[in-house]
Amino acid sequence: MRLTKWIRLYQNPNYKTPTPKQLEKRKITEQKIMKELYDSDFHEITWDKKCV
Repeated sequence: MRLTKWIRLYQNPNYKTPTPKQLEKRKITEQKIMKELYDSDFHEITWDKKCV
């Protein structure tokens, strides 16, 4: 999250910090995405080739 967006949210009077359960869910989701990226052949793609 960008710092400016975070500041805007934080200054909002209705802002509520995420609950521990929400943080845990977000963490699990991010770990799944990271695992999928690491397991895929994403790092083996040669980016200098043109797609046809």
